[in-house]
Amino acid sequence: MSSASLWLSHLEGTFPEHLSIDDFHFVEEYEHHLAEVATRKVEPRPKLAEIKAKLASLGYGGIDVALAVGGLGKSPLVQMLIQFASGYHDVDFRDVAHIAHGRMILRHASDGQRNRWLHRILSGELVGIAATEKHGGSNLYAIKTTAVRGGDGKWSLSGEKCWISRIYEASVFVVFFQSRERY
Repeated sequence: MSSASLWLSHLEGTFPEHLSIDDFHFVEEYEHHLAEVATRKVEPRPKLAEIKAKLASLGYGGIDVALAVGGLGKSPLVQMLIQFASGYHDVDFRDVAHIAHGRMILRHASDGQRNRWLHRILSGELVGIAATEKHGGSNLYAIKTTAVRGGDGKWSLSGEKCWISRIYEASVFVVFFQSRERY
């Protein structure tokens, strides 16, 4: 049993209505795979996107995503334990075992966009986020980036973002903006 799983084993039986012994075994198995994938004795160390894709290929691409759309359907508590185990090994691994901002795409995107990105997100592609602006940080109420929908239905963005997460690794970005259109 690895270090994080050993620490988490003290929680077994604490929430029997939400977490089963099988859930703890799943976390332990995940942590074993993470260690195999991420701590190979090669230089340079595998990139985060490579680690995420490899874990997804091993079945960890959508742990708490509904079965109906291709995920594993595990509870958010299992996902939380997975996040703990990931961060235990390296704080940068916070994005290797969940869909992160991809959840926003799955919940709020058009059917076409959701269909375009669902498989890619569950296969381990990273989703970045562009929210931060120089004048207001990540205060969503202070965002000055705007979007206007044209007559053709396409959006035009105007503004500036800084400190964009995973800018060199992400396949798609969620961009926060103020809409000039009422819904």
